[in-house]
Amino acid sequence: MIVAVLGVFAGTFLFLSQKNFFRRLWETDAKNLSEYIVDINAGARGAYSAGAYAAFEEYPLTGVGLGASGFYIYPNLPDWALTTVPEIAKQLSPENRLYPNPKNLYVRLLAETGLIGFFFIRGISTLYSR
Repeated sequence: MIVAVLGVFAGTFLFLSQKNFFRRLWETDAKNLSEYIVDINAGARGAYSAGAYAAFEEYPLTGVGLGASGFYIYPNLPDWALTTVPEIAKQLSPENRLYPNPKNLYVRLLAETGLIGFFFIRGISTLYSR
């Protein structure tokens, strides 16, 4: 049984390594984590999550309010995201009226509801998942 499972994993790895999209995950010239995130096309997600986490760090207990994390993401974006991620450059255009979301449920809950709301919502979800 163990040999079969290892064989499936090896076959999957060999199959996916032939696809360019998956090959980029382990064949990269990135020198640090932020370059790697941009290199695998996850730069916008990483930057939005980092911006929302910075908003959580500013308001750790109560958060910024439900739905308000988008207003706090742009001022808290990491410096590397402003120059290396085209999606964020388009979003920062003066004509743009959209606000991003963190694209990560846990970071969004932390940013919008703080620790109090995060543990409250987490408790409710644990209670009802039984």
